[in-house]
Amino acid sequence: MARVTEHVADAWPIVSGTLPRPPGRDLLALVPEDVPPSARLIPDPDLRERIPELFEAPPPPPKWFGMPPPAEAELVFAWLEESGGTVAVCCQPGRLGVLNAGDAEAYLPLVRSAQAQGKVVAVTADIGVTARGLLPAEVRVVADRSGQGGRLAEFLTMSSHFTP
Repeated sequence: MARVTEHVADAWPIVSGTLPRPPGRDLLALVPEDVPPSARLIPDPDLRERIPELFEAPPPPPKWFGMPPPAEAELVFAWLEESGGTVAVCCQPGRLGVLNAGDAEAYLPLVRSAQAQGKVVAVTADIGVTARGLLPAEVRVVADRSGQGGRLAEFLTMSSHFTP
C-alpha cells in the first residue's frame, strides 16, 4: 500500500510513474481548479480482514527529491473505478470501499471518462484508524500542480466521442 502526503500534487510528473495502478491503466490527475470537492468513503465491512496493514502504523514511503519527510505520509494513495453503477475506491492490494451515493453520482462522469481513455482517477484517502475501527474518511482527486494536469472539460469532451 502506498502512503503519500498532500504534496504528491507538487511533484506529480515525477512520482506518478512510481505509484501503483491497475494493470494496463494510466493515472489521471486534474489541474487544481478542476478538482471536484472531496467525497465521503464508505469502507467495506471486511476491510480489516482483507487489508490489515491499513490498521497498522504506516511504514515510511520512499524518499523523493523535494518531498516532505516520510513521517508526514498520512494519506493512502488510491484510484477510482466504476463498480455496479457506483464508484469504488481501490488501492494496492484491494478495494477500500465505495463513495457515498451522492458523491458517487457526481463522480461517475469523471470515472467513466477516465475508463473510456484507459485511465483511472488518482485519489488520496485520509483514512484514520482508532482501536474501535475506521474514522470517517474523505477521498480527494489528486491535483497536478505542476501545470501538466488534465483539464476536466477537455477530458469529458474527449471521452464523449468514445464508443465502446
